[in-house]
Amino acid sequence: MLLAQIYAREALQQWEPRITVEAVAATPLPDAASLRIAVNYRIRGTHHRRSLVYPFYLTPSA
Repeated sequence: MLLAQIYAREALQQWEPRITVEAVAATPLPDAASLRIAVNYRIRGTHHRRSLVYPFYLTPSA
């Protein structure tokens, strides 16, 4: 889970200049084939706080 959090934070910081990332959390879902990635962020310029929860589905290796 820690790598998913790190990669999500780094990607957002690099590719989304409109926000400041405040927190990222990755939680495994019960089906063991997906993660829930929660991101708390602040919109630059307005300082409005927002959050986003994204289901990330893991696919088996080929």
